[in-house]
Amino acid sequence: MGNKISLVFTEDIIKFIKLMKVQRFNDSHVGFDNYGLYPESHLFDFMALVLGLQDHRIAGTEENPLGAEYDEEATERMHEIDAFIVENLEFIEEILHQFCDVGIKPGKYSCLAYQRIWKYDGEVEKAKPQCVGDGGIEVEA
Repeated sequence: MGNKISLVFTEDIIKFIKLMKVQRFNDSHVGFDNYGLYPESHLFDFMALVLGLQDHRIAGTEENPLGAEYDEEATERMHEIDAFIVENLEFIEEILHQFCDVGIKPGKYSCLAYQRIWKYDGEVEKAKPQCVGDGGIEVEA
């Protein structure tokens, strides 16, 4: 298993992939900034809006300079999604390019680590975003 990489995309992950902001860093570098992946400056406020979690906002925190605070359940969910995307950004970008003719959908994607040619393995029941990488270590987000 050590030479296979697998990613599981959920519907929530795909919502955020569609909203990632491509940036021009200079004349020879275009890509993503892990600290500015989305067009909004307050990450959790933006994520809550996309996920429909505004009702999880903790009252009285709306005016915080770093954005509102959210209850534990919503915060954990948003952390999981953000961590998965940031940790797997290179793989996500490869999948986007390789599936640009057919699009991406929820389910499992895999490739051999030394080839990096991705295939869609199908839907996964009760999927959580996850990555199984080079060492066969499963990292859930």
